Amino acid sequence: MEKIKTRSICSLVEDDYLSLFKIIERLVHCRTHADLMDLLKIDLLELLNASSCFFCFTDPVFTNVQILDAVNIPANTFPALEQLIQFDPLGPHIIENSRPVMAYDVDFPRHEAHSILKQFFQQHPEYKEAKKQYWCRFASSIGVLNLPDVTTGLGVHRLLPNNDPFTIREVRILELLRPSLMQTIRSIILSKALDQYQAFAHHLADIDLPVALISTDWLLIYCNDAFTKLSPTFNCKSLSPDLIKRLKQEVARLMHSRLEANFMEVAFYHIEKRTYRITLTQINTASQNEWYWLLRMERNVDGYAKMICILQKATLTSREIEVCVLIRNGFDTQTIADRLCISYNTVRSHLRKIHISLQVKSRSQLIAYLNQLNEA
Repeated sequence: MEKIKTRSICSLVEDDYLSLFKIIERLVHCRTHADLMDLLKIDLLELLNASSCFFCFTDPVFTNVQILDAVNIPANTFPALEQLIQFDPLGPHIIENSRPVMAYDVDFPRHEAHSILKQFFQQHPEYKEAKKQYWCRFASSIGVLNLPDVTTGLGVHRLLPNNDPFTIREVRILELLRPSLMQTIRSIILSKALDQYQAFAHHLADIDLPVALISTDWLLIYCNDAFTKLSPTFNCKSLSPDLIKRLKQEVARLMHSRLEANFMEVAFYHIEKRTYRITLTQINTASQNEWYWLLRMERNVDGYAKMICILQKATLTSREIEVCVLIRNGFDTQTIADRLCISYNTVRSHLRKIHISLQVKSRSQLIAYLNQLNEA
C-alpha cells in the first residue's frame, strides 16, 4: 500500500478531551449490549463525525472474521463485510506496523480503499445487493485492532454525502479510547457466553490456550487442563500467591487506564523461564449483581509482544514505547509530535531517555534494535 507522505494536521481541543472522558466514564458503567450500541451510535460516531461502525471477532491472519454487531450497517450486508475485511490489507498493516489504529486518508491514500472495493466486488458478484445497499456510499474508513491480542476489532466508516477525509484527530481519539472500548466489547460478548456456562466451559476445556474463570476474591471458579499444566503450583482450587499479586497489579492498571489510556502497556507473567502474556476480561452474570475475571495466558510468541516485553523490562514508559513504535514505522520527530498531540521538544526528551535506556546512540541504531526485537 502507498503510504501518505504529507503530514495531516492534528488538533485535540479541550472539547475533544471532555468528550473522551465522558465516553470513558460511560464505558465504565456499560453493562449490556444495548448500552454499548447506544454509546457507539450517540457518542462515538458523533465525536468522530462518522456515519457507521462495526465490531468483530477475528484471528491474527483474518481467515475467520465474525461481525458481532454494527451501527447503521444493514445486517444482511454482514457476510460481504466479513469477506471484505479478509480482502482489505488495512488489518495486516496494523499488525505489521504495531499500531492499533490506522486510517485511509491518514496512513494510506483514500483511492486505495476505493480500488480495493472495486476489485472485491468484481471478484464477488454475489454481493451485488450489498454493494447497492451500502458500499456505493462508502467514502473512507478507520481500522482498530486490540493489539497485541488480535481477537477484537472495530471499523469506522464515513459515508457520502460526508466526504470529509479522516485526520490524525480521529486516529488519536480512537487510540485513546481503544483500551476501554475493547475491554467493554469483550466483556459484554463474554458475559453472554457466561450465561450459557456449560457450553462455554465445554469449549474452553478443549482448547490449548490456558484459561481460568476467577472470582473477585481471587478464587478459581473454573480452569481448563491447559491452565493446570502451566505449573505444578496451579490447581483447580486456588491460584499461586505470586500470580494473584500480578493479577491485582493488572486490575489496578486496567482501572487506571479507564482514565489514562496507557494502551502500549502489555501484561506479562513469568513461570520459570517461560513468559506468558496475560489478558483479563471482566464478565458479568445475567443478574448483573456479580462479576468475574476471565484470565487467558498466551505464550509470548509474536514479535510485537516480545518487543513490548523487552522494552518494559528496560523500564520504558508507555509513552516512550509508543514513540519507539512510531520511530520504527519511519516517522520523523515532528510527525510523531503531531500524532501524539505533544510538542516537538517533548518527543526529543522522550528520545533522549529511550537512547539512554536502550544504550543506543542514534536513530538508525534505535530502528535497527527495534526491528531486531520485532523479528526475534
